[in-house]
Amino acid sequence: EGVCLTSSDITERKMAEEALRSSQTTLHTIFEGTSEAIVLMDLQGMVKAFNMKAASIVSTYTDQRIELGSSIYAYIPSSKKERYQGMLSKALAREITHFDVSLYTITGDKRWFSLSVNIVGDDGEAIEGICLSAKDITERKAADQKLLESEQFNKSVLSSLNAQIAVIDKKGNLLTVNKAWSDFGESN
Repeated sequence: EGVCLTSSDITERKMAEEALRSSQTTLHTIFEGTSEAIVLMDLQGMVKAFNMKAASIVSTYTDQRIELGSSIYAYIPSSKKERYQGMLSKALAREITHFDVSLYTITGDKRWFSLSVNIVGDDGEAIEGICLSAKDITERKAADQKLLESEQFNKSVLSSLNAQIAVIDKKGNLLTVNKAWSDFGESN
């Protein structure tokens, strides 16, 4: 009778496991800490993962809870489904897709989102899935609208004046002229 003892050094495996745990913790922190809504899908548009921001947006705009394994199309208004299908098709063709879209909350408030659709894959090899990210840009859109309205107002005031006015920059480049200036230039 005897005892046979064997041992092996598992230091490398334990270090790799710890590195993996650390990497997963970091990724989870980024995934949940971002200000963007993120939904990861398979190639057919079935939800594989989502962050809390995405869950909040889905419930605010559809009065539904997003669920793993469900189709992303269950949360998209029917009037916009074709557009989203086109976006996913472009992503699968390795085209980066980005656009702005307006959505209405279940209470009727309009919000603007900047959407990006990208593939999830391995350095141009096999496509593993699709990542949809959304950022609320409502304040930016409102500021853009106010700027446009201000510019239109300034142009209308400038054009209503009888005096011939030209606006130039610091280098002397002509930026714009009013109607009186244009009329004078055309008649002389």
